[in-house]
Amino acid sequence: MKVFPLFSITEDRSCSFQLDKYNLGLSAAKFAPLCQISDAALWEEKQCGDMMCTCVDTITGLPSDPPRYGRVADKEKLKCSGTPCLDELAKNSKLAAEWIDEGIVDLPFIPICTTTGYYHAVQSEPNLGLFCTGPNGEYQRPIVEDVANSVTFCQNYYVSQQWRQLVQ
Repeated sequence: MKVFPLFSITEDRSCSFQLDKYNLGLSAAKFAPLCQISDAALWEEKQCGDMMCTCVDTITGLPSDPPRYGRVADKEKLKCSGTPCLDELAKNSKLAAEWIDEGIVDLPFIPICTTTGYYHAVQSEPNLGLFCTGPNGEYQRPIVEDVANSVTFCQNYYVSQQWRQLVQ
């Protein structure tokens, strides 16, 4: 006698399937998934619950790699992809994982991105230490002195560089 499994070994990760499971009460998810309007099988890139939003892979619905989260209050500002910082973060995170597997210790620069997807004013790199950068990665200036409020220091530096460009 042949026995057939009730469920497939590889579960359907499509958004529409997961939404159906949720609506039938067959899902452990706390919130209904948001599917793309143009293709219900695909997930919206940003999934939000009561307090947090999570960036997900649009095909699987699993958290993006590297993970990106934000507060629901910042839902409209939260960018999941499509900015220079987020593109560099995704590319270099994947590259770093490959290099770690190969035993390479000098890893690529992994930027810190803001909620809106821009470069954070203060970046850190093992060989360079702390340095200032503009929102698009420009104006890289090392922070050589011990600056108590390095974010304000870097933001002021960025404004001064912008002002110099306007004057010239």
